[in-house]
Amino acid sequence: MEGKENKQGVGKSEGKVPNAVEWLPVLISPSTGFFKPCARCSQLPSYATESHKAVVNFLCLTCAEPHGICQLCMHEHASHHILQIRRSSYHDVVRERELSKLVNTSGIQTYIINSSQVVFLRERPQSRNKSSGGSDAQSEGCVTCGRHLHEGLSYCSLGCKVKHCTRGQAIGKKLPPDLELVNKPRGLSYYVDFQPHTPQLKQKSPSQGNKRRKKSMGTPTKGEAGNGYYSSSTTTTTSPHQTPQRHRRKKSTPRQSPYK
Repeated sequence: MEGKENKQGVGKSEGKVPNAVEWLPVLISPSTGFFKPCARCSQLPSYATESHKAVVNFLCLTCAEPHGICQLCMHEHASHHILQIRRSSYHDVVRERELSKLVNTSGIQTYIINSSQVVFLRERPQSRNKSSGGSDAQSEGCVTCGRHLHEGLSYCSLGCKVKHCTRGQAIGKKLPPDLELVNKPRGLSYYVDFQPHTPQLKQKSPSQGNKRRKKSMGTPTKGEAGNGYYSSSTTTTTSPHQTPQRHRRKKSTPRQSPYK
């Protein structure tokens, strides 16, 4: 019965456009428990060998499950839309390039981590000395928590913007105007980038290395192969970007020039 209920739930979610009113509270909630062992997959027999895959670091935008999903249970959301959660200094972040396709991220300060711009999901604790910097610091800081920001920005995290736009209340049936996208997406084709995929790396076959060695060594000629000697002066085809390999011949004994 449980298997049938899961299949029916997944079937209802197919073809559904992600609704920010459903998944945004789950994303910024500290009780979601990202980067913790998956409660369901940790009970599997294969957990001992695949424990690194049973860490919750994904959120299904279609289902908006409050506990998130891991890599092992992602097959149940094959046709859904997934957002990956990342980690930086023990804080949860998402890529700004992905988040900006879902909600309006204007005014949120971004940080460059691993050559990618990321956005913190929630407010981070800070010392009192840094937070209490006077009226000048408060005017340039986050309007929610007072953290110092760059000029022209108003929020240090996504959670601070949501809290300010909703005035500390829960998100209702409609997003506040400052969180909605200017150009609202139409259809499921807009969310193609959020479908789960695992690119496979092409493995190099061992025959490729043997072919290169045979080309560099050359092929024996008919006349010299019978005597046991192999000619290395055969020409090899090289690309214009590769330098031809030169084979050194064994030096013979020098001959003296005849004197009259």
